[in-house]
Amino acid sequence: MSSGLTYAEEGGTLDAPTDVALAANGATPFAKDVINGGGYPAHQTSHLNDGLYSNDYSWIGDSDPSWAVISFGAASKTIASFAYGRANQLPQFNDRFGGTTTFQYTTVANPDASTPDASWTTIGTVALTATTHPGFTNPILRHRYNINTPVTATGFRMITPGGNCIDEIELYSTAGTVSVPPPPPPPQAIDITAAAGFTIAWDGKNGSYADLPVPGLPENIALKPGAAAFASSLINGGGYPAHQIPHINDGLYGNDHSWIGASANSSAGVALGGLSNIIAVAWGRDNTGAGLTDRWVSQYTIQRTTVAGTPDALAALTDTGDPATGWAGIGTVTCNFNGTVGGNPFTGHLRHQFSLATTGGGPVQATALRLVCSADGACIDELEIYETLPPPPPPPPAPLVTTAEAGYVVTWDGNDGDQYGLSVPDNLALAAHGGMPIASGQLAPELGVDFPYHRIVNLNDGMYGNEHSWIGGGADAAPWFAGVLLPAPTTITSIAFGRDNLPDRPGFTPPFFTDRWAGTYTIQITADGTSWTPIGTVFLKGNGGVDALPGGGFTGPLRHEIKIAKTTGPIEAMGVRLLVPGTGIGGEGTAIDELEIYGTTTTPTPFDFTNFTTGPGDAFSLTFTSVAGVSYTVQYSENLADWASVTPALTGTAGTTTFSSHLNTTSLPALSGPNPRKLYFRVRR
Repeated sequence: MSSGLTYAEEGGTLDAPTDVALAANGATPFAKDVINGGGYPAHQTSHLNDGLYSNDYSWIGDSDPSWAVISFGAASKTIASFAYGRANQLPQFNDRFGGTTTFQYTTVANPDASTPDASWTTIGTVALTATTHPGFTNPILRHRYNINTPVTATGFRMITPGGNCIDEIELYSTAGTVSVPPPPPPPQAIDITAAAGFTIAWDGKNGSYADLPVPGLPENIALKPGAAAFASSLINGGGYPAHQIPHINDGLYGNDHSWIGASANSSAGVALGGLSNIIAVAWGRDNTGAGLTDRWVSQYTIQRTTVAGTPDALAALTDTGDPATGWAGIGTVTCNFNGTVGGNPFTGHLRHQFSLATTGGGPVQATALRLVCSADGACIDELEIYETLPPPPPPPPAPLVTTAEAGYVVTWDGNDGDQYGLSVPDNLALAAHGGMPIASGQLAPELGVDFPYHRIVNLNDGMYGNEHSWIGGGADAAPWFAGVLLPAPTTITSIAFGRDNLPDRPGFTPPFFTDRWAGTYTIQITADGTSWTPIGTVFLKGNGGVDALPGGGFTGPLRHEIKIAKTTGPIEAMGVRLLVPGTGIGGEGTAIDELEIYGTTTTPTPFDFTNFTTGPGDAFSLTFTSVAGVSYTVQYSENLADWASVTPALTGTAGTTTFSSHLNTTSLPALSGPNPRKLYFRVRR
């Protein structure tokens, strides 16, 4: 690029409103010639200012040199910036951009390809293949240049080497924003770069320790029994006693207890004897008070592997980028010169410690760690590796876990076998209070005609124990369930159930039957006895973390009470059922010895007619007390013996519901004739 130009931008796109070269803005393209006489549709003079990028919308000349012109006609325009490229969009080809291009302008009116050379004044030149501007990466892309001294012109010409391709010429009256990136910052005394997924940080301490182990730090696992040093090479073939592989982790600082590799990019490391959780690494060239101060300027690449093997086998692994198969980078530490970093002095030959972590804050797992030293002759007197204790295993899943559907609350307060014994506490589900047990089936008939166990009626008989339990039938269709319908709408606050809440053998305190209880139970409620709404689940963990006694822990087969509610208030329902995890005698069919429901019974609204009206004509309406959401069927009769139902059924509203019709055979088709003398009505809930 010649001195009259300033490089502004790579890539980007044209600004159609301000691009004065654009055909849409009145400019006209000309060219000395066109490749193949214009026989290639992709390469035409009209593409010079058509506003489109790529090889398919470009121009190529047919001589060396050739030129392309943008003419403004008789008018003059200010040109402060221009842009061009070989192919700024796909399809792109990495050719036809070499040599030096010359940029010129003219003030002659109506310039074209035949305007004499003497009428053109050179603005500057650009050689893309020799460009070294910061931010310049790809010669085929669009590049914008500012003209240091803007010109007023009637035309603009580019003289190109033979065969060069231009997809668009852009001209602007204002300079482009210079978007060249700033130069990189000068190197620091140390530069630290972490690989993706990791963090590395210097602790700011400079030497500090003259002996190992370092006080106040976790155990240096490079010194543990079973840890072994290895290296890719050794200076002088190991002929210098001061520089040996075992010195890498011998616990001693100083040049006399160090390692030096045989060439640039030599590596030194420690095999740890097993998978370790690494939190820090430290090394130095000579950490003694009167130590040597050479052989430390280098880039040190910290790498890890999780492969198990001997030190020799690990040393022979290649850099695969995957710790499961070879070596993979954690990051680099480049030691450049003695200086100050973040206010902390840095003396290159001393020991320095760096924390290692995953970006999530966890330790770095490895079976071995190594440093790859870029400098030939870099020296390490000790490689230290520090480990945190492995995190404790996650707690086992809670033995009883509740989940709630949106709008509901389902909780367990930790009760375990409350009411342990034979008798069930008084509750709304009991048969004695009108509760009606329901289930998907029962196992009892499969076991014998008179078999008393595992029947539906046992669900609310008021007795705990296996002898008073329910199990579904082996052939029951899913979903398998057990529940209780209540005689009236009820405010429900909790339910309770268990497999065996009774000591079934004299003197045997824990429940005798400890099977058929584990799994997930879905709690459902009903407002009308027919449709069911799930409100949450109860998961009973079937193994581990349980005890054998009622009380403070969790004893799976015993009774457990579950609080239920809406997030906006109490639940109103006419029944509860549980979808159970199993059925039948095989495959751990679920057993429930009692299903209890607690709350308060809503005082029922008297079910009666509140109003009856007739007219006009044969029209009539009747109003009756009702509960919202409950289904009601209106029936009619002429003799109180034969009843017919009006269809469809009515869905009740809160308080009262009104039914309106006409006294004729069209509205009430069961009538013997139109307008009977006497008609009776009733409503069934």
